[in-house]
This record gives sequence, C-alpha cells and structure tokens, in this order.
Amino acid sequence: MVMTDKELGEKLLSFRTKHEPQKGYFLLANPFMLDPNFRKTVVLLTEHDDQHSVGYVINRPLNISLKQLAPKLYIEGSSLGYGGPVQTETLHVLHSRPDLIGGEEVIPGVYWGADFEALEKAIAEGKITPDSIRFFLGYAGWGPKQLYFELEEDSWIVIPATAEVIFEPPSEDLWGYLMDLLGFPYNVMKRFPPTPSLN
Repeated sequence: MVMTDKELGEKLLSFRTKHEPQKGYFLLANPFMLDPNFRKTVVLLTEHDDQHSVGYVINRPLNISLKQLAPKLYIEGSSLGYGGPVQTETLHVLHSRPDLIGGEEVIPGVYWGADFEALEKAIAEGKITPDSIRFFLGYAGWGPKQLYFELEEDSWIVIPATAEVIFEPPSEDLWGYLMDLLGFPYNVMKRFPPTPSLN
C-alpha cells in the first residue's frame, strides 16, 4: 500500500523525539553538515551495534548506467546510486524479493544483500521490477562509537525508515521532502546555509 504525503508525514511526526540509531532507521544529515560525502543525504542504516554501523545513501543517483557496469543486472527503468564513500567499487542491493534472491531483513518489505547468481536468473526471467530493487556503489560505514560521536555533535536526525520512501525513484530532493514532512523546525532548518554565519 502506498502512503500519501499526509500519512507519511503523520508517521514521521509521531517519531520526532530523539532516537537512538538502529537498523531500519534513516539518518538525515543536519543542514549544517559540511562533509561533502553526506551533505543533504538520507542514509538507511542496515546494520548497527556498538562496534560498527553500515548504511546506504538512498538519495544520490549516479550518472552511470548499471548496463555499463553489470549488463546482466540491468533492468529497464532501474538506477544506480551512490551508497557511500567506503569501497566505492563494490555493488550493493536493497530489494523486496527475498523469496527469489535471499537477503537479510532491514524492515518489513526491505531486504539487504542478495544471492547474485539468483538475482541474475530472476532478472533474466523478468521477475524483478525496477520498483522492487535499488543498486548502489559503495556504502557508508562507522567504526566503534563513531556514529554516536557524530550524533552528539547533532550531525544527524534519526527517524524510522519506510519501504515507501526507500523504493521511490532516487532523487536528491528526498532530503528536503522529508525535512518538510517533519514540520517545524526542520522545514525551516533545511533552508539554512551550511555555515550559519553566512546567513
């Protein structure tokens, strides 16, 4: 079932209090984030514990076709995204078809990783659609306590993830869209320059 903007906004608003990072949550970059790797990004956490965290930037499409890199994995209408600054030569997937290609559940309806031989077969048989899978180059990674340190610096806003957002066509506008849905003060903060003194 597809949520309307109003329904999604109400769901996000119900979680506006501060949250601890955990698998299946989004990290929204604070408007003052200066790191170009994560400026105005939305990151889905797929792993998180005291020793490390792993996630994927879901709102930074690349101007590279998957057809060029991995023709057997190309699906008409699919896209390739920047997953993060770690191991940018590696290909990763989020999807909704564990029945066909395996994977580890992140949240209901969203799975991380796949059996790539099974994925190639399912694509060749036309069983995987572009709205059921996302491909990424690289990932975002944090070492022990590193993410907690960034949260103490207010680098991130933590909110629950939804499958509806994850499988939307990738767009750099997603960050601003989610900030708007969160309402005040986030919808105002999104217009701040990265360095407040420039305002």
